Amino acid sequence: MSPELAYVMGCLVANGGLTDSHRFGNIPMTTNNEVIGEKYVSYIKALFGVDVKVATRKNGTGHEVTNYSICSVYVRDFLAKNDLSFVASNKKHIPESVLRSDEECVRAFLSGYISSDSETMTKGSAEFILSTASPRLHNDLKSLLLSFGVFARSLIKYKAATNGTGIKRKYGSLCITSDNRARLLELIDLDKECLNIDAPRLRSDSDKIPFL
Repeated sequence: MSPELAYVMGCLVANGGLTDSHRFGNIPMTTNNEVIGEKYVSYIKALFGVDVKVATRKNGTGHEVTNYSICSVYVRDFLAKNDLSFVASNKKHIPESVLRSDEECVRAFLSGYISSDSETMTKGSAEFILSTASPRLHNDLKSLLLSFGVFARSLIKYKAATNGTGIKRKYGSLCITSDNRARLLELIDLDKECLNIDAPRLRSDSDKIPFL
């Protein structure tokens, strides 16, 4: 495990279409944050020597999203052997290889995950919101943050996926506020584009696709 691989895994657990790979090895990762996208592409090329196809499309709600796609059975098999599970969003979890790795890699995973899939809210004080449809991932993230001394408050809510179905599903949210947010920012590197808290609401990825 390396920090670069851990960061890539963080992006994929956050916004990767892990059920789309099939036998052709197609692995899409969605983000509208160019900073994250460029870092993801550079790490993929450095780790595997493969190209990443970048394409913009409209999702089910008519919003434009940018896909960063790898098409490689080798990469898919390598990631699977390193404990990345190719499952639906409601069954995602943190790979065991990340949990067993050193602190630098764990921090890199959290950097990739939180940069790719978090919201910043301001209501007098800023807070990070981490939402997931996977109960296991929710608990994994909460435990991992707590191991670094970062407390996150758990909330359960129902919201519609952005795939156009309009079906509301159960999501677990982790709210990280005040001193805990400051502690988190001391621990991990987040792209500056994701740290602007002047606006009432900022999402590090302007459009998430919950059920890829």
